[in-house]
Amino acid sequence: MNRLINKFKVTAQLLAVPLLVLGCGDKIADSAISDPENTPTLILNNHVMVHSGNGVKRFKMSSDVMKRYELAKEPRTVYPKGVFVQTFVDSTVSIIQSDIKADSVIYFENEKLWEAHGNVVANNYEGSRRLETELLYYNEESGRIYTDKMALVIDGDDRFRGKGFDADQGFNQWSFYNAVGRMIMPEDTTTQTTAPVMVIDTVASVGVTNAIKE
Repeated sequence: MNRLINKFKVTAQLLAVPLLVLGCGDKIADSAISDPENTPTLILNNHVMVHSGNGVKRFKMSSDVMKRYELAKEPRTVYPKGVFVQTFVDSTVSIIQSDIKADSVIYFENEKLWEAHGNVVANNYEGSRRLETELLYYNEESGRIYTDKMALVIDGDDRFRGKGFDADQGFNQWSFYNAVGRMIMPEDTTTQTTAPVMVIDTVASVGVTNAIKE
């Protein structure tokens, strides 16, 4: 899952390199902007960012619209119609390692903070791990990913649900807040159906606390 977080870092670096952005759009002259808080200085439509090294594609980010408000009091880049990011295995063959998508994303340049809204889904195909939530933050400086909303983590065959998700950028230690137990799913049998059992304690898994295991 570390790649999921590192891709945000790469995206931030690429924002400063316009030549790596493919797409069509308009650059608005600074003198023509009377309302810098609500008027973007750069608009790109159907744009794609691609990062590669030594002929190997490592990162790809695509969105329908990108708007940059560099003259605003709090400079930001907005992806109002969503964003889709993929990272690739270090190989000449483009094998997807992880991806993340959201309905809309804002990057606050001074704070180095990413804010993803709506149907946020992150997959790590190497670790068979998936994160789903409606709001997700990533702070580049602290290296934390977090949300105060409900979130679902699928880790292999295990499913954890809770509110107030927080994790390190490697997703090695993570926890939920405002959750009270775990859900133990019994093994399937051919003779009977058994309801899940709720255990009122914390989850006994490495790096996981205060989550509900479904």
